[in-house]
Amino acid sequence: MTQLAPIILFVYNRPFHTEQVLNALLTNDLAKYSDLYIYADGPKLNASEEEKQKILEVRQYIRTITGFRSIKIIEQSVNKGLDPSEIDAITDTIDLYGKVIVLEDDVVVHPFFLRFMNEALDFYKDNKKVNSIGSYTPQIPYLNQLNKGVYASYRTATCGWATWKDRWDLCIWDKKYILDKYSSCNKFKYNRGGADLYDNLQDYLKAITDAWDARWQYSMYENNSVCIRPVKSLSYNIGFDGSGEHCGIIENEQMIFPTLYDNEEYKFLFEKKIKVSWRLQHSIRVFYKYDKTPLYKKLKWLIKERVLNLFN
Repeated sequence: MTQLAPIILFVYNRPFHTEQVLNALLTNDLAKYSDLYIYADGPKLNASEEEKQKILEVRQYIRTITGFRSIKIIEQSVNKGLDPSEIDAITDTIDLYGKVIVLEDDVVVHPFFLRFMNEALDFYKDNKKVNSIGSYTPQIPYLNQLNKGVYASYRTATCGWATWKDRWDLCIWDKKYILDKYSSCNKFKYNRGGADLYDNLQDYLKAITDAWDARWQYSMYENNSVCIRPVKSLSYNIGFDGSGEHCGIIENEQMIFPTLYDNEEYKFLFEKKIKVSWRLQHSIRVFYKYDKTPLYKKLKWLIKERVLNLFN
């Protein structure tokens, strides 16, 4: 394995969540060889005293952390917001290392998380079809039929993920560019990673949400790239309790409680040839939201896709 990827952790005002995330990360045997960057956002202008106290508690706690090769804490004096903070931090770090692993303060990881992420980054670094590595996989029914350790998805990962500088540099951040292009998107193709993705893009373009990953997802679509994920999840999100900026409260147990990787031995095998199962695509699309695309358009795209797969 080459030099380990640095880990970026974004924290804010959730001391309990932050402690759970770091405790889990420290169960990884590669933690002691990894560089950790912790970005702590500052209070909002209208922050209450209670919120300021929680921010202070988080900062006091992260200053006590040990167990990594190095730890760098970046504390913002004002609130930058998760999205600009995340984009800037990833850009700065990935420019130094060429790759990065990203976590937020509500993503609890498995003890094999760092090994999987670093090995996958090494294995797929020259495969430009792979946009990123994800660690989270919800309980998608068709996955139970796959006799493999990993699969490729057209859905970007934000719950414990990693990427390389050359892929990050391909991301399209220009909102005007996306506005000019999105109306001509093949909606059914765009929704290969979940039938909610096109609606999510529209919400971003209408300023209903400011989630940065809408642009990351659009870039995956335009570059026709995929995210490699484990069939059984190596992370889960503890932030679906209304405490986060974008998570809200989700009651879908298949999403909140993924089927976690439970083998005592590390058995992940990576495959050089990337082939996305159309059955898996359908299962993912339905899992996230019912797709109202007319049947004739779905069939037309599926036939075209299966023909193309014969030559890939």
